[in-house]
Formats: sequence, structure tokens, C-alpha cells
Amino acid sequence: MSKKSNFTTPAGFLAANTGTSEHTAKKLMKVGGELRVTMSLCGLPNLPAFSHVAEAVGLGAIGLDVATVITTRLGRVAKSTGFTDALLEAEAQLVSLAQESLGGQCYSADVIDRFAVRMIAHLDPDGTEPTEAQLHDRRHLTLVTEKTGMTKLTGLLPPTAAGHLRAALEPFTSPRIPTFTDHTGTGTSDPTGTTGEGDPADGGEVDPLLRDTRTRGQKLADGLLQLVTTAAGLPTMPRLNGAAPTVNVHATLDDIISGRGVGWIDGLTEPVPASTIETLL
Repeated sequence: MSKKSNFTTPAGFLAANTGTSEHTAKKLMKVGGELRVTMSLCGLPNLPAFSHVAEAVGLGAIGLDVATVITTRLGRVAKSTGFTDALLEAEAQLVSLAQESLGGQCYSADVIDRFAVRMIAHLDPDGTEPTEAQLHDRRHLTLVTEKTGMTKLTGLLPPTAAGHLRAALEPFTSPRIPTFTDHTGTGTSDPTGTTGEGDPADGGEVDPLLRDTRTRGQKLADGLLQLVTTAAGLPTMPRLNGAAPTVNVHATLDDIISGRGVGWIDGLTEPVPASTIETLL
């Protein structure tokens, strides 16, 4: 039918007749293939592979995105385990969850996807091992220097490495950990702050000058830099020609003394101001 209508692909034909994009049309065709009823050689109907999803879609109880999530996730497991009773039960539970509401709102397709991932881990526990190995092989980190002098970090971390990094960076974003600490008082450990020479605690708002205005992304960047700087000085870290990692800065002596001018950091093409040089020195 698509060729007769001068369309090169069925997805293009479907998109033109439904007013959707070809990407959405492909999703419709894929889900439709999983949910359609086929005929056997003897003329009897074959039920859909995902009968619970097919019934819910037919009734309009779940949408396309939810149906795609369920059929895609469980379809991968079915290739290794087959359509077992446990898999069919998981399908029924996911369809039921997709129709439930919490506080008047239904679960989104993203939430259903997370539910499906957890169920798959129980349906095919052996399948997580090769997946973890494949993810580990895909790890990489790239540092790209932009024209502005900023360096862009891109990469991928496997779940275990990402877990370690998130756990290490989480304290840097916690509001319970003070960013600025006043060491001028000499009071005791009395939490009321009424003894000793330190200023008593008034329980008021934080001084605007001391309020941390950094975004979460900036806190994570600062935390990563602090972790790297601290770890680089440890004796167990790899060393280059016996020396700890060092930032090499090039600047003239006159510029350093005067506090004016610019300098250069090895590996970067853009100059840095005198204030940066002073900080590194």
C-alpha cells in the first residue's frame, strides 16, 4: 500500500496519514507487531505475545509510550528465557501499575520503565552479568578544550564506577554541610554558643555575604576538582618520572611580581590572567 501511494517506507506512509512523525510511526508499527493477532497455518488465531498490553491498549487504558516500554523490556528477556509464567505475570503487574494513580496522577512511562528494569533483574538474574561487562567496556572520558578556554568533559561510566563517584560527590551538594566555617571564636562545644569568647548563636538567617549561591552543577564541579586535587597528592597515586601531578604555568617574572599580564598553562591554548597564576603559585 505504501508503494502504491509513492512512499518508500511503510513508516512514511503511516506518518503522512496519521499526522505524526516517522519516528512515532515506527514505534506504532513496532508495538502493533507485538500486539496484533496472527493466524496459524490451520486457520486458528494466535493470541498476541503480550496479551495484557494488547487488551489495555485496545481499551485505551495505557498509551503508546507505556506499551513500548513494557513490550521492549520484556521482549528482550523473552529472547533468553521465553514467555514463562513469571514473565506473563510481570507483564500483568506492569499493565496494572500503569493504570494505577497516586495522588490523582498516573505513573509516567519513565516510572514504568524503572519498574520493568527491577522486574527483569529477578526474571533473568544471569542476564545482568554480561550487561555489566558490556557497559564496563564502553567506559571512556574525553577532555575537549573550547575556544573560550573552558574544558568540556564528556564520557560514560559503568554503574559501579558511577556509584562510587556519586557517593563521593554527594557530600559537596548537601545543605547540611557548612560551606564557610568561622574559626575566630574560642568557645566550648556548647551548642547554644553562649559560653566562651565566640559569638552566641542567634538562630537567625545566614549572612547574605556567606550564603552559598552556587548551583548544584557548580558544587559538583568544585567537588570533583577537590577530590582530584586531594587524590593526586597521595603517595599511592601514579607518578610521572617520580613526581606528583603538577600544573605547569608559564609567565614572565615581571608579570608575576606586578600582578598584571597573562600566563599559559600546559595543555591549554588560551591564556590565563595574573590572578589565576597567583592562585596556582
